[in-house]
Amino acid sequence: MNHLIHIEGVRKQYDSTEALSLDKLSIERGRTVALVGANGSGKTTFLRLLALLDHPSAGSIRLNGIDVSAPSPATSRMRKQITMVSQNPYMFRASVDENVAFGLRTRGVKGNARKGRVSEALQAVGLHGVEKRPARSLSAGEIQRVAIARALVINPMLLLLDEPVASVDQAHVSYVERAIRWIRDKEGTTVILATHNIDLGIGLAEDVISLVNGRVSDIPLRNHFSGIVIDRGGEKVVEVSPGVKVSVVTQKKGKIYFAVDPGDVIISLTPLESSARNVFEGTIVSLNRAGSQARVTIDTGVRLDAVVTLKSLEEMKLCLGMRVFAVFKTFSVKVF
Repeated sequence: MNHLIHIEGVRKQYDSTEALSLDKLSIERGRTVALVGANGSGKTTFLRLLALLDHPSAGSIRLNGIDVSAPSPATSRMRKQITMVSQNPYMFRASVDENVAFGLRTRGVKGNARKGRVSEALQAVGLHGVEKRPARSLSAGEIQRVAIARALVINPMLLLLDEPVASVDQAHVSYVERAIRWIRDKEGTTVILATHNIDLGIGLAEDVISLVNGRVSDIPLRNHFSGIVIDRGGEKVVEVSPGVKVSVVTQKKGKIYFAVDPGDVIISLTPLESSARNVFEGTIVSLNRAGSQARVTIDTGVRLDAVVTLKSLEEMKLCLGMRVFAVFKTFSVKVF
């Protein structure tokens, strides 16, 4: 297979804390890969290693066949083919087009060639027409899109995006999605994006890697949560959002991560009389049919995904905006 990235036995420690532990992982050239997981799962650490901004405490990382696990002349040359966009990108005290053109200037691209590539990149992120505005005067979401344009314009071999839509308003998320597809299809760039937005990751990526506590996990990708365990008279609960408490079975203390398989979530039109401890009322915000099943997303204060048969969908007459109950048993909660 045509692997751009190959990782073996990689560990990254900060003092006594192990932030990342990857036994073996390969990523093909020209693919879009989503790293999904809760905050603190190791996504940003992983990106920083691939961006060559940091180096592993142990193990090897090979990019394009070259070992970049430690600083070397080869690592310095490779860094020029990689670009990373952070959650809070820095803007120079200059216009939008001057910010976007920065990488081209350092690479000696001049005149109409530079101007054309800057214009193309800004169009890709939906910011054509703001070229002469001071970059620092833009909104946080617009600055994020300028930073993505600045990354796209140099046609990198590897593009790394850390929470690329976290500050982008929903009306403009589609521009970011379009830009990611554009650079992959136009230049064959390998794109790796870290996101806690699993829907974004699944919608954009050919491959999805789920990280939990710095390790690759096969836990279901949907219904991931984290929080502090509270002992409430012998019952363990985790508050995942103000007013939303999930009952769990665990001996762990402090912060935990957990997931609920969408297949274990029952949808009811009225509160069920059952032994299930987790019952949440909410509004249906998404319905997606696939084969003989449908995925239903319910906003209960946090979003919960459930899988139902099309027959159940029709019998309950489920529709967008409908108030329903999402129910799952404590033993359906997978703690890790």
